[in-house]
Amino acid sequence: MNGVTSNGYRYYSNRVTCPVPTMDSLVHVQSSSCFQVISDNSILKNWTDARDACDNEGGRLAVLDTKGKIDTVIDVMRDNTDFPQVGFYLGAHRPMDRWNTAWPNGEQDYIWLNGQPLDPDLTAPYWKDSDPNNWQDGQNVIMLYGDQGISRPWVDDNADRIEGYICEFSLI
Repeated sequence: MNGVTSNGYRYYSNRVTCPVPTMDSLVHVQSSSCFQVISDNSILKNWTDARDACDNEGGRLAVLDTKGKIDTVIDVMRDNTDFPQVGFYLGAHRPMDRWNTAWPNGEQDYIWLNGQPLDPDLTAPYWKDSDPNNWQDGQNVIMLYGDQGISRPWVDDNADRIEGYICEFSLI
């Protein structure tokens, strides 16, 4: 793997070239992935368009299915408080045939874009109090809420909001 520094940020390339950081995005590397945080107000998107934008660049909306990935992204967000106050979409959603419906048996049914369900034991410490709650049966996706506090809690939210997003690129 070759490491390259650009604009003060380090990114790596292997089979996938991590995006070069711009003023309103940041790339950070975690052992098997690099993450690009998109926060430029001119390119904020709804969840579906954000998913497609990451796909078109050879990545995906971030799948934070390990503690290492979660902690990496939360650390990036905590250390870069100059991001605009927006939410950031992650690659977790309810199965699309269940969007805007009640949870089956009252239980959350979120899955990552890799098809794996969220592990409630792993994700529990990262949820904002009272979330996920599928408020009014319309919260179909997960995001990091973009307040400027120390912690960037996870929330379930509406997929139609225009927000920032985090792309993940595999280095394996």
